[in-house]
Amino acid sequence: MSDASPTLEALDAFIRSRQRGLPFPPWLEERFESDTRRRRSQRLRAAMVPNAIVYNVFLIPDWFLVRDRFWLAVLLHATVVTPWILAVAWLAGERSSRLVRELSTASMPIVIVLQIICTFLLTTSRDAGHYQYFVLLVVLFTNTIQRLPYRFAVVASIIIVCLQTIAIKVSGHMSGAAATVAIMTLAVAAYLTLVSNYYLERDFRRNYLHALRGRLRHVEIDRAARYDALTDLANRRFLNKRLDELWARGDDAASPVAAIMLDIDHFKAFNDRYGHVAGDACLKRVATCITAELRGGDGLAVRYGGEELMALLPKMTWLGRFKSRNGSAVLSRLSAFHTMTTTLMTPSLQVSAWRRGRCRQCPRRRSSRLPTPGSMQRNAADAIVYGRLYCGETTGKSPVP
Repeated sequence: MSDASPTLEALDAFIRSRQRGLPFPPWLEERFESDTRRRRSQRLRAAMVPNAIVYNVFLIPDWFLVRDRFWLAVLLHATVVTPWILAVAWLAGERSSRLVRELSTASMPIVIVLQIICTFLLTTSRDAGHYQYFVLLVVLFTNTIQRLPYRFAVVASIIIVCLQTIAIKVSGHMSGAAATVAIMTLAVAAYLTLVSNYYLERDFRRNYLHALRGRLRHVEIDRAARYDALTDLANRRFLNKRLDELWARGDDAASPVAAIMLDIDHFKAFNDRYGHVAGDACLKRVATCITAELRGGDGLAVRYGGEELMALLPKMTWLGRFKSRNGSAVLSRLSAFHTMTTTLMTPSLQVSAWRRGRCRQCPRRRSSRLPTPGSMQRNAADAIVYGRLYCGETTGKSPVP
C-alpha cells in the first residue's frame, strides 16, 4: 500500500460525510484507479473484437438502405473504423493511464458516428432517413453497454448529438417535422442513458467503498491477531506460523535458521519501582532498535513474553550484522533509563542456530523439523552451559556490559 493509500479512519470519515457527486478525493481516487484498472482494461479489451464483429454485421442494413454508397461504407468499415476499434483495444491496456484509456474508448463511438454521417450525407437513397437511426444505437451502446465514466460519457454524447443534428439539417433527406422528431429522439435517448450511466457508476463506486472498508478492517484485525499492541512486534502466534512456513518449503531455502533471545536484565525491579509507564517505554525503545536492525531483511522481530524478545533470522543472512551492532544499539536505547535506577540495566543476548541436514557432531542423524519457539528458548539457554545444540549450532551468549 502506497503512502497515498487511504486509512480506515479516513475512509470511514469520507463515507459518513455522504459527499455528493461521483469523484473521490485525490487520495482515494488514486487507490480506486489502482484497484479497478486491471479489471476495466480486461473488460474493454475483451469486448473490442465482438464490438468490431457486430459493427461490421451492420453492413447488411447498409446494403438495403444506402445501396448507392454501400462500397463507400465497406471502405470506411475496413480501412478506418475497424482498425481504430482494434487500436483502442491496444490503447486500453493496463499500462495506459486512465485518461488515455478512457479518451481512446470514448473516441470509438464518435468515429463510428462519423462513418454513419459520412454515408448519410453522400447517399441519394430515398431510405436515407431511416439510416440515421443507427446513431441512436451507438448512443445506447456507449452509455449503457460500454459504460464510459460519466464525465466522458457526457462529452461523447454531446458531440454525437451535435454532429447528428448538423448532419440532419445539412443533408435535406428529412422534412422539418421529421428532422425535429429525429433530433429530439436522439437527445432524449442520450439523456436517459446518461442518467442510467450516472447511477451505474455511483452504485459501482459505493460498492467499491464498502468493499475497500471491509478489506481494510480485515487487515487491521489480521494485524491485531499477529502483532503485539505495545511494541508492534510479532507475537508468538505469528512466530509459530512463520516457523511452519519456513519448514513447509521443503528445501534448504530456510536453512540455517538463527534465533536471538533478548532478555532485559533487572526489568522487573525497574518496572516495579518506576511504574508500568516507564517499563512500557523501555520495551518500546528496545523493540524499535531490533526492528531497525532487521529492516530490509527476512528477519522477524517477536515479543516472546514480558521483557523477552526474539529475532528470527532465516538463512542467518543478518546474524553477523545483528551481533556486531545490536548490542551497543540496544544498550544506547536503555541508557536513558540508567539515571533512574542504581542497578545498571543490560540486555542479554542468547544466540542459537539450526541447520537443516546432517549435524556436524552426529553426521548420521538428520534434523526432522525446525524447533518450536519454546525449544528455541530452552536451547539458547542450554547453549550457555553446553556450548552446542543437539543437531544444531550456537554462537553462545552475548551479554552486553
